[in-house]
Amino acid sequence: MSSQGWEKPVSLSVTTALYWLIPEPEFKDLPLLPNAHNGRHESLVMVYRGDAREQLVLRLWPADTKFAGHPGESLWVGNVSRQNMRNSMTMLTLPVTLGDFNRALDLFIPMVSGWDNAIVKRATKQLNGRGQLIRWDGRVILLTPKPGLRYLQKPT
Repeated sequence: MSSQGWEKPVSLSVTTALYWLIPEPEFKDLPLLPNAHNGRHESLVMVYRGDAREQLVLRLWPADTKFAGHPGESLWVGNVSRQNMRNSMTMLTLPVTLGDFNRALDLFIPMVSGWDNAIVKRATKQLNGRGQLIRWDGRVILLTPKPGLRYLQKPT
């Protein structure tokens, strides 16, 4: 994915957090706030910067599920989201996740055209987060870089 412009974000530390205090920071200098899923922080985070004010963020967690006939391979779950920079009280600039996960997935799908993939749909409920409506139509993309690798059990 790094050949397509995806890269690891700046690690969060005391030093890099100081970039949040710069009045007009560059996105590439801002560390991301960590995310958790099922009580664990993400194992892999990658960012893609399409322009100076917005980026896509891919986060992956191990799902503790193995593939039939491939004991060394694991299933991973994740999300792709869009972020922009938000100035709060004109003192702090943070990367903020936008609530339109459909748009983030639409931007991401062409980037994985070389992988075996399938798009499935889950039943969804209306979600709310931090005062904004979360837009997600239930689409989930299943990816594998290896042709023909099948899941031991179908995700629900």
